[in-house]
Amino acid sequence: KRHKYFKKNNKNKFDNYEALNNIGVAYTKLNIDDKSLIYYDLALKIKHDYIDAHYNKALLLTKLNKLEESLGSYNKTIELDKTHYGALKNRAN
Repeated sequence: KRHKYFKKNNKNKFDNYEALNNIGVAYTKLNIDDKSLIYYDLALKIKHDYIDAHYNKALLLTKLNKLEESLGSYNKTIELDKTHYGALKNRAN
């Protein structure tokens, strides 16, 4: 539903990195993980230093048991925000 709203209100322009990240979150909540990853990557393509997308991608990769890849995303999150509690905590696990 969010995806349809986004497309309708943005005339199919997928240049809003926050909206793309939010679509990824929605797909994650629906357990449509392949789509989630696509939207996190799209958000990062537009804004490569977007902390939320790096962190959400890390969480998803952890869920998918892709631990080496998730570690890279946690590290990037921490590189951008040295005090990011979630990334620090999850990386330690």
